[in-house]
Amino acid sequence: MVYSVEQNTFIVMSYYRNGTFVDGAWLYSVAACKQEYLANYPDLEIQETSLKAHIRDVINRFVRTSNVNKGKSSGRPAVSEEVVDDLRERLEQNPQTSLTRLSQQSGVPVTTCHKVVKKRLHMHPYKITTVQQLLPIDPPRRVEYCNWFQNTFHDDGLLDLTFFSDEAWQQILEPFIQQLDDEELQLGYFQQDGATAHTARVQRAFPPRSPDLTPLDFSIFGYLKDKVFQRQMNNLAELQHEIEQWVQSIDGRMLQNIFESKKKRVNMCLELNGEHFQHLL
Repeated sequence: MVYSVEQNTFIVMSYYRNGTFVDGAWLYSVAACKQEYLANYPDLEIQETSLKAHIRDVINRFVRTSNVNKGKSSGRPAVSEEVVDDLRERLEQNPQTSLTRLSQQSGVPVTTCHKVVKKRLHMHPYKITTVQQLLPIDPPRRVEYCNWFQNTFHDDGLLDLTFFSDEAWQQILEPFIQQLDDEELQLGYFQQDGATAHTARVQRAFPPRSPDLTPLDFSIFGYLKDKVFQRQMNNLAELQHEIEQWVQSIDGRMLQNIFESKKKRVNMCLELNGEHFQHLL
């Protein structure tokens, strides 16, 4: 168990606070200090015998040096190997321990736990990711599409002529198409989830069950959902207005970042032969 400066300070204050003046002399109790410490830090996992020994060490150090911790330091103290080993042992015993729980168990601040776990122990948090189920016929289709995408979109300028949509947007497709200029109509690619990518020159089947390759699914929809529902809407008109407002906030830089993510996802999909790749992002 590694004790923080705050905990050692509490021990010293508790030890002297619980003293009693008897027959002209002050008497102090390690047992009383121990009970008050356990009551103040109920979530820490510690053996009482080792706590009593630590209390004696802290008090003796305080009497000798007027410090509650070992040694002297300037600025932020470095994390000792003792702390690192303690955190490593706790995580090896229970890998599912959260940083908050690890901090409670060890008495080490959460921020310090995070730095030690990441930089000293080279461990990283994980979370369960929900993915679209793929059928046996899907990976080859995904590979075929990704190869076509790589061979076709070697020029970033073509990405400006690519339009992704969803089946729920059918009611707005006609007015959208009417706004396209001649170049967009002749050279543009229109792709709908699970349907065909239509142009005047080529038709290419877009793989179904592949939201991880669709910008609307892996980026735009999530962005709009987070922004739109920051406040409560009272009717459909307010909801529509909020959606339109945030759609208009999407600028060219954001779209370029999405396109770069799209190309990265295509490469990963090919590396894994059309299987799931989200865990590598």
